[in-house]
Amino acid sequence: RDNLADIETRHRLSADPSMYVQNACVTDPSLAPPGMSTLYLLIPVTHEHPNVDGRREAAGFREVAIDQLDRLGIHGVRERIRSERILTPAEWKDGLEIYRGATFNLSHDLGQMLHKRPHNRFEDLDGVYLVGGGTHPGSGLPVIYSSARITSDLLLDDLAIGPSGPRPERRSRPSDARTEERTEERTEERTEEHAEERAEDHGRAEVAASGRTTRKTRPVPLEHPRKAR
Repeated sequence: RDNLADIETRHRLSADPSMYVQNACVTDPSLAPPGMSTLYLLIPVTHEHPNVDGRREAAGFREVAIDQLDRLGIHGVRERIRSERILTPAEWKDGLEIYRGATFNLSHDLGQMLHKRPHNRFEDLDGVYLVGGGTHPGSGLPVIYSSARITSDLLLDDLAIGPSGPRPERRSRPSDARTEERTEERTEERTEEHAEERAEDHGRAEVAASGRTTRKTRPVPLEHPRKAR
């Protein structure tokens, strides 16, 4: 709990950080030279904040992380390191343009989890779609893949496109009130425009019909057939 407060409230690097440790070579030895391992440490920290200078404090926090491995029972790592790469929120922001370097994006509290995160079909602009950890259903690699699948399906449905050609007509989906209002306004405008066009066409038809009637009822002298033309 104290570690979470350092991340979310106090915005400082924790002296007792939580971490995720993975040794991928246990299942795939090809990821490192023979007799060696690829060790991956994921340590949640605050996003970029004035309280923390990530680049300046990275070296010191590296030592904190390795000491934490010792406490977890993973000993002797410091002396065995052959090469390493450290990514701080600054690298995520500058190198990959992730806002404030927050790779997990929006926090996962009850007010913005799952369906309460921004929806994949953007609600304020037609034809705009969202994807990634900051949208539905959330962050984490498997969940981000799900976000990509959901967004792709919505896009294909809206364009009526399938893997092997056009899809059947898309079933209507519930939409927000703003979208429904916009749709109703457009429908009313189109209905009024069509009604005006039909009235104009009807008026033109009446004029044309009366003209044809006048021509048809005009008497034609039989003794001068050329005048009938």
